[in-house]
Amino acid sequence: MERAAEFSESLARRLGELVEKFSQAEVARAGDMPESSVYHYLRGRRMPVEFCVRLCRGLGVNLNWFLTGAGKPDATEGALQAGRMAEDLDGLVRVMIALEREVGQRAGRDLAVGRFRELSSILDQLQATRARVRDSIRPVTERLLEELKDALRKMNLTRAADIETALKYLVQFDLPEELRAEVEMGMAVVAQLEFRLEDSLRLREGRFWRYLASGGRNPLRLQEMASQLIAALSSTGQNAEAVALADGMLAATRDATGDRAPHHRLRVMRAIALTEVGRVKEALAEMVDALPRLERQYQVEQLGKLQRALMLGGLLDVRDALSMAPGDWSPLRAFDLLRFAVWSEDAEVLSRSLARLQSYPQYFSDKEPRLPLFARCLLDALEGKPRKALKDWRGAMEATEPRRLGVSQYLREAELCNLSGDRRTAQRLLRRLIETVNEGGLKLHPSVMEQGELMREIERLNISLPKRGVAGLHPESWQRRRVEEGYAFFRDWGVDSAS
Repeated sequence: MERAAEFSESLARRLGELVEKFSQAEVARAGDMPESSVYHYLRGRRMPVEFCVRLCRGLGVNLNWFLTGAGKPDATEGALQAGRMAEDLDGLVRVMIALEREVGQRAGRDLAVGRFRELSSILDQLQATRARVRDSIRPVTERLLEELKDALRKMNLTRAADIETALKYLVQFDLPEELRAEVEMGMAVVAQLEFRLEDSLRLREGRFWRYLASGGRNPLRLQEMASQLIAALSSTGQNAEAVALADGMLAATRDATGDRAPHHRLRVMRAIALTEVGRVKEALAEMVDALPRLERQYQVEQLGKLQRALMLGGLLDVRDALSMAPGDWSPLRAFDLLRFAVWSEDAEVLSRSLARLQSYPQYFSDKEPRLPLFARCLLDALEGKPRKALKDWRGAMEATEPRRLGVSQYLREAELCNLSGDRRTAQRLLRRLIETVNEGGLKLHPSVMEQGELMREIERLNISLPKRGVAGLHPESWQRRRVEEGYAFFRDWGVDSAS
């Protein structure tokens, strides 16, 4: 307790130095905190680590000095440590080798040797500085990581995003590989929850391949990391790549002994990817065999994926899925069933599915133009309030960054326009969407549900397509191919033209 009090006192003292130099208002702005919080920090209240990181970045202050008192307040020293010191020393080693050769090739041998020794001394100082930075940054990173885990457990995404910002800054330091991998995993989870799927994939890929490149060969860890990477690949539509990676990992770790749970989880992730690449029957066989071998909690979490495969294969109706295994619910299952409830456009089914997802308030959000909000808007439209539905959806679209909008968001606007009776506007929106996709302005997700949603709406609105279709796809040929692959769910579009 005495050490903690002493640390808080010294931190408050350095904060006071910054207030004297920049003003309390400027410090509050840089740390993204109210002035009242800064007032309390100056009097010894515990400072959140993310505030310290934001403050130092905003004011150009050396974080190492602020946290430990070591070094100078000037950020140039911190920048040197965080930049140069975190870089690979390969460049300096090459220079040293070149100088070593120079020793035997040039006159003035003593001068060359002196230069070599001088550079060698600089390298030693560099390594020592890196070690000091690592030792001071590590406990800060560990504390931040614990706070991130706590925020994720409580599904407090606002706080998690703040902590992620701080971790992005700290991860550039020379952290131990195990700690860096853990930090990147936490950041990947935040990115996934915020629908920054490409960011999540990049972090998981880096973690996985860096482990392999470092000589890591623990089969259980490889299986766990591969499962997480495969899930990220699937979420970005790279299902063929996900299946290939799963096949390779299963072959490479087939003879692994010990805990078999990671092996079966990897099989389940492979089955989920198989569902999206036209191998529904194989996916079902894999999942039905692997899931019973896993712990109960995991079975509950993945039940929605099993039901999804069953519904796509025409073996299960969404009404039956809602009543199946009444005690085994999870947010993932609720999301998966809501996709099919939206497709059904049955008000009763949609209402039940929406209520199920709303029972997980930490996962339910109707502020962004995503599936939960669309389900609510669609239900409003089906219950006779189509104009309100369209207004709510457009309001959410306008409040969202354009880079976070995809084909589904614009497609659903056209669907709600059609339901509100404005067929002409719906047709215009859909034509514009098709042009944008064909010109590369938006990427059509390889997910069979998104493609199917688009194809069905083209049929509904009687849109005439260019010769190349939409990204090379035509509704009739797409439907026929999917049915041949085992997606019996798409046999009937539910529109007049389908008959």
